[in-house]
Amino acid sequence: MACTSQLVLAAGLALSSASAASGQTLWTWDQTPHCTGNGYTQDDWGDGDNWLVGSWAGPGHRVEINSGPAAQFIWFDDGRDIACVPSPPAPPAPEELFIDTGGMLFINGEQNHPIGQPVQLPLDIAGTVENNGQITISNTVTTSGTGLTFSGAAPAITGSGTISLQALGTNRALAFISQTGGAVLTHGAGHTIQGQGAVFGDLINSGTILNENGNSLIALELHSPTVMQTATGVIRANAGGSGNAEVHLMSHTGSKLISGGRIGGQNGGLVRVKHPDTTLDTLTIDGLIVLNEGTFPITATGDIVNDGELRLTGGAGGFDGHTLRIDGDSTWSSTTGGELRLEAVQNISGRAKIVGVNPGDVLTSDPSHAIRGNGEVHVELDNQGTISADNAAFDLHLFYPTLPNSGSLLAENGGNLRMTGIAINQTGSGEVRSIGTNSDVFLGAGTTVSGGTAGGTGGGAVVAQDGSTFNTVSIDGLIEIENAGVVTTFGNTTNTGVVQFPATGSATELRLGDSATWSGSGEIVLDTFNNGLGFANIGYDSPTDVLTNAADHTIRGNGDITNAINNLGTISADKGAFWMFRLRDLDKTNSGTIEAVNASRLRIDAITINQTATGRIVGGDGGGFVSLDNGPTIIGGTVGTEGDGVFEGNDTLRPILDSVTTTGRVGVRIGRELEIRGTVTNNGEIVVHTDVPQFAITTRLHRTGPVTLTGSGRLVVNSFNSSDLVAQISYENLATDILTNAPGHRIEGRGGLHGNIINQGTIAPGSDYENTNVDTARLYMVDGGIECQATATLEIQVGGTADTLANSEFDRIIGRVGTTFECAGSLHIENINGFGGLSTGESIDIIEAPGGVTGTFDTVTLAGGASYEVEYLSDRVILKPACPADTNNDGVLTPADFTAWINAFNNDLPECDQNADGSCTPTDFTAWIANFNAGCS
Repeated sequence: MACTSQLVLAAGLALSSASAASGQTLWTWDQTPHCTGNGYTQDDWGDGDNWLVGSWAGPGHRVEINSGPAAQFIWFDDGRDIACVPSPPAPPAPEELFIDTGGMLFINGEQNHPIGQPVQLPLDIAGTVENNGQITISNTVTTSGTGLTFSGAAPAITGSGTISLQALGTNRALAFISQTGGAVLTHGAGHTIQGQGAVFGDLINSGTILNENGNSLIALELHSPTVMQTATGVIRANAGGSGNAEVHLMSHTGSKLISGGRIGGQNGGLVRVKHPDTTLDTLTIDGLIVLNEGTFPITATGDIVNDGELRLTGGAGGFDGHTLRIDGDSTWSSTTGGELRLEAVQNISGRAKIVGVNPGDVLTSDPSHAIRGNGEVHVELDNQGTISADNAAFDLHLFYPTLPNSGSLLAENGGNLRMTGIAINQTGSGEVRSIGTNSDVFLGAGTTVSGGTAGGTGGGAVVAQDGSTFNTVSIDGLIEIENAGVVTTFGNTTNTGVVQFPATGSATELRLGDSATWSGSGEIVLDTFNNGLGFANIGYDSPTDVLTNAADHTIRGNGDITNAINNLGTISADKGAFWMFRLRDLDKTNSGTIEAVNASRLRIDAITINQTATGRIVGGDGGGFVSLDNGPTIIGGTVGTEGDGVFEGNDTLRPILDSVTTTGRVGVRIGRELEIRGTVTNNGEIVVHTDVPQFAITTRLHRTGPVTLTGSGRLVVNSFNSSDLVAQISYENLATDILTNAPGHRIEGRGGLHGNIINQGTIAPGSDYENTNVDTARLYMVDGGIECQATATLEIQVGGTADTLANSEFDRIIGRVGTTFECAGSLHIENINGFGGLSTGESIDIIEAPGGVTGTFDTVTLAGGASYEVEYLSDRVILKPACPADTNNDGVLTPADFTAWINAFNNDLPECDQNADGSCTPTDFTAWIANFNAGCS
C-alpha cells in the first residue's frame, strides 16, 4: 500500500446526520495499520483501504472528528514508498470538516520523520470547518510550512473551538491558515485562532485572533490584505502581564485594511503594524498598537473608538518616521481614556506626525480621548478631550490653522506644547494648560487663544511669543510674555493667575487691541532689565482703546504702562530698590490705588490722571517713591504717602495737582516746582523743599487760578539758614490767583509768600517739620498781602529778641514793598525755650507790611508765661511788654482798673490772672496791686 499521509481519528470518521440526509454514503474508518516501514506505523487518509467503503473522503464529503484520542494528519510530500507500493495521487479535499466538542486534530509537519526526510503539507478543505474542539497546527520543519488551507469559493471557520498555530522558531509561516483563488475566509463568532503562525488571505472576522505567547520573536502574523470585522471580531495580543506577545499586521503587495471590531495588545502584548500602507477603519482599539521600524504611514477612516493606545514611535534609531493619515472626518472616542501617542525619537518632531489626507479632513478627539507625546499634528482638530505634550524635554507641535477646543491642551511631565499660526477657539471647559516645572506651552506667531482658560501651574507656564494673541480668555495660572515679543489682547479678560514679563534686555509688550476690562484676583507682573524704557510695557494699537483694571485686579512690578487705562484696582511699583514703574504716553483715570512700595519708584510722566473720589496715588511703606516727572497733571482723588513713603514733584517741568486730597506728605524737591489748582483738601502735609538743608536753589509751590487749601493738614515752606526765599508759594496771576487758607488748615515754616492770601485757618512762622525743626522763623510776603478773616489764627512764638538772616528768635511775617496785612480773628502768642518776656522798653515787630496794616485781631491769647501788649501801627504790628494792671484796657492806670479786676475775678475773665499762673485765684489781687504800683511803660 502506498504511504503518503496519515490521519488518526479519535472515534472514527462518520457522516453527520445532515450529510446522511443528503444521501451521501456513510463511511467508517478502519483503524488497523496497513502500511508500516522503518518502524513507523501509519494510517493514510488517502488510502481507500482504510475506509470500509474502499475509498477516502473527498469532494462533497463531511468529515467528523468526535471526542476521544487525538487525531493526527501527516502528509508525505515526496510520494516515497515505505515497504509499500508507490503512493497514490494526493487525496481530494473534503467539503466539510467537523470537530465535535472535545475532539482534537493535529496537523503536523515533522522535520525528523522515520522516512528519512521532513514531511508536511497542509490539510485542504474545499468548504467549511466547524470546530468546537481543538485543531493544532504544529510544524518542526524549517523549510516549508503546513497548515489548514481552503480551496473553495466560500470558506468559513465556525464553532466554539480553537485553532492553535505552533510554528517553529521565528518563521511564523511554518504554521498557517490560508485560502486559494482569492476567496474571503469567514471566521465565525465564538471561534478562536491563536498562537504563533500566519493567517493569509482576506478575512471576515467575527471571532478572536489571538496571541498569548510572551515572546516577541514568535508572533501571530496577519498577512490578510483585508480584515472585515463584525462587532464580535477581535484581534488581540495578550501577554498576561509578563513578556510581550505580539500580533503583526504583515506587509504584502497592495494596501491593508482592518475594518470594524476590536484590535489591540493587552497586559504587555501589542499589535505591531508592519505593512507600509495600512488602514484602520471604524473600529475599536482596546489595547496597544505600534508601528514597526521604517518610514511609512498608517491611515484611519471613519470613527475610531480608542480604549487603548495607538503609538507612532518614529522608528528605531531616530532615522525613520511614522505618520497617521486621517482620511475624511474621523471622531476618536473612548470609554476608558484611550490615547493616540506620538513618540518622535531624538525630539525630531517630523518622525511622528498626524496629517489629513484631504483639505478639510477633521480629526475630532472626544472628551475621554487623548493625543499625547511628542511629534507633529497637521490635521484639522476638534479637541474635546486632551492633547498633551508629556514626554520630558520633547516637543509636541500643532500646526493646523484652526483648532476648536473644549478640552485640554496640555504640557506636562517636562514636555513642551508648541502651536504656531493657530486660531484656538475655546468653548465650555476648553483650556490651554502647562503643569509642572519645565513644562511649557508655547504660543507662536499668529496663534490666537479665544475663550476658555489658559495658564501654567506647579512651575509650568504658557509662554506667549511674539505675534500671539489672547481674546476674551480666563487666565488661571502663569502666562509668560516672551522676551522681545508683542502679545495682543482683545476682549475682557478674567485673570486669577499671573501674566509675567521677562527680566531681560529687549522691548517686550502686552498690547491692548481694543477697549477691554481685566478683572479677577490675579495680576500682571512687569519686569524689566536694568529699568530699560519699554522693556516691559502695556501698550496699545489705538489711543482710543482703554484698559479697565477692575477693582479686584492688580498690575505691578517695574516697567511701563503707555496705554489709556481706567484703574479701579491696584497698580503697584513693588519690585524693590532702584526699580522704576512708569505711567506715560496716554492719559489715565483712577478710581483705585496707584502706589509705590518696597523702595520702588513710580514715575508719573507727562500725562494727566483723572481720579474719582476713591482714587489714590501714594508712596507706600518700605520707602515707596512716587515721582512726578515732565509736568504730569493729577485731577481729583487722593495723593500722598503712607508710612515712610515719598510723593514728590521731581522735575523742572511743573507737575499739577488739581482739586486733590492729600494724605501723608506731598513734597516738592529742591529746585523743583509743583502747581496746585482748585480746592486742595490737605489732610497731611505739603512740604516745599523737602530735602535736608543743603543747596539754596529756589523751590516753589505754584498756583494757577484761585486755590483753596482746606482739610486738617499743613503747608510747610522749608527754607534754611540765611536763604529765607529758597522755599516759596507762588502764583501765575497776582490779581486772580488768590490762595485761601481755609479753617482748620495751616501754613507754616520759613519761606516766601507770593500773591494774595486769604487766611481763614492758621498761619504760623516756623515749623517742626523733620528737615527744618526751626521753632521760630520768618515768612516773607514777597508781594500781594495777607487778609485774615474772623476764623483765622496767627501763631507767634517768642524765644528771644535776636533777629538775623540766619536765626530769628521770634516768629515774624515780613513784607516787601507794597505788601499789606489785614488783622482779624485770633492772635496766639507763646513764649518758648524758657524766654521770660520782653523787658521794659523792648519791643519786637511780628508783622511788617510796607503797604499797610489794617484791622485788629479779635482776640489775643497768651501762653508759656507770655505777657505782651499788641500795638498796631500803619505798617506793622508790635509786641511790647504788657501792662496787666490795666484791666479795663484803656491805656492808663486808674482806680477804675480795680473795679475792672473785681469784675474779672467774679467772672473768671483772663484779666483776673495777674501773676500769669494760668488761673484766677485770690493771689491775683496781690499781684494786681504789685502790677499797679509798678506802672506801665
